[in-house]
Amino acid sequence: MRVAGLVSKAIYSALILSSLEMLCQAQTCPYCSDSAYSQPTNPFDQGDGWQCTRYAWGRAYQVTGANINARHNAGSWFAQTTNYPKDQTAAPNSVAVWCDTATCDAAGDGHVAYVESVGPSGIVISEMNFNNQASSRNTAQDWDSKTLSTTQMQNYLGLHTLQGYIHLQASTDPDITSLASQTLPVGWYFFTGPSGRWYIANTGGDVLALEAPPNYPASGTLPWKPISNYVSYAGYPAAGVNYSYVQIASNGNSVSFGYLKGGGSDLEVSQLANTAQPVKWMYFQDSRSIWYIFDSYSGSQAVMRLMGYDSSVNGGVLWKPINNYPAYVGYPAAGIVYQYVYTSTDGRSIIFGPLN
Repeated sequence: MRVAGLVSKAIYSALILSSLEMLCQAQTCPYCSDSAYSQPTNPFDQGDGWQCTRYAWGRAYQVTGANINARHNAGSWFAQTTNYPKDQTAAPNSVAVWCDTATCDAAGDGHVAYVESVGPSGIVISEMNFNNQASSRNTAQDWDSKTLSTTQMQNYLGLHTLQGYIHLQASTDPDITSLASQTLPVGWYFFTGPSGRWYIANTGGDVLALEAPPNYPASGTLPWKPISNYVSYAGYPAAGVNYSYVQIASNGNSVSFGYLKGGGSDLEVSQLANTAQPVKWMYFQDSRSIWYIFDSYSGSQAVMRLMGYDSSVNGGVLWKPINNYPAYVGYPAAGIVYQYVYTSTDGRSIIFGPLN
């Protein structure tokens, strides 16, 4: 009976492992080129590949600036971390800690993962080396993000016992805090034209196109060329009303153009006539009149701040990731720093929750 019981327990653990591993599809880490994951910043970059501790420490530092003072195996983090509060309640921007020994000391490997968000569907974590495979640990291709229930978190993969969560400090970056708990009007709707040219339009019927090299102006002004109903800008001439109408959809998800009234010799004007273009990003300003964009197309809740103009980068625009976006042109990746970000039902405003 005892042998049968042990076999049943082994089968049960295997089933748990198998069902959860279906969720564990290893991918290339989208953040790990950031300096937070490597020496001299990251104390867990010890030449032994992508351990879970290296990733979790790096993700915590990258998103919140937290310097977790634990320095041993993952299973010891909950006991050893003394510079941040700890409890048994999951929260965004915390580190989940599991141990696999009775004493949960440095002798046990354990596991740690970064909690990206917590919602009705479960607890979203990101992690590396979740399957403890030395072969995949040698590269940044053993990264994974998954949503787990509270029960699944308690006995992760049937191997680890949850100790609790280390709660990290929220960001103090004014580019982030200025948006928290705000409802901000959309200023422009960004879309891509049939030729691949980037455009913006607004509810007033104004339309501009972002010019590409070698058509950049000499100054540092962003090279927006007036396409319809806009005054001269950045060295480009004014544009008259070139369409019978320009209409933003009632939910803000598309821009529709009527028939051509003028400017037919310019392909950047004529290619939009009688079309409807899906909106990819929404431009808005904070209380400091600084421009940002919000991804209204993919559902990622990505937010970036406009930093300037540089003809050497794709599109000529420098963007700083603010929420849920990988590292970009020298700026570090951003995690999920707001409890929620979404557009109003009419697509005319962007609504930000409190900081995580």
